[in-house]
Amino acid sequence: MKKKVKMEMSDFDNMLLALPNVDIANNIHQFKQMKSENAILDLVQENDHDPFITRFEKKCPLWSEKRSSYVLNFGKRIKQASIKNTQLLKLNKRGIAIEDQIYFQFGKIDSKSFVLDLKWPFSVGKVFL
Repeated sequence: MKKKVKMEMSDFDNMLLALPNVDIANNIHQFKQMKSENAILDLVQENDHDPFITRFEKKCPLWSEKRSSYVLNFGKRIKQASIKNTQLLKLNKRGIAIEDQIYFQFGKIDSKSFVLDLKWPFSVGKVFL
């Protein structure tokens, strides 16, 4: 029998995703070359309140005493635990995650299958580019 070890939250990968905003006419904001080859990354790191970027953050799982493991609530959509199970939350203008705004979730449903749920501004084409 495998022994379950409680990990610290710092053991989880932290992920921040920044997407350029789309205006009313469906035009994507264009970022010009700045100090380095990472123009959008520079902008995200230097200015947390840029109006041209929407930010998302990976939701951290919570420890479940009942299961002796970390869990995310997928609303019965995901059936199996996996290190690949992920949810992305939208951040507000102050950089705080909005808990009820899950825009992307990926999770395991059986030994060979995963499910991907997403909503705008994500699309299947963008996810797999």
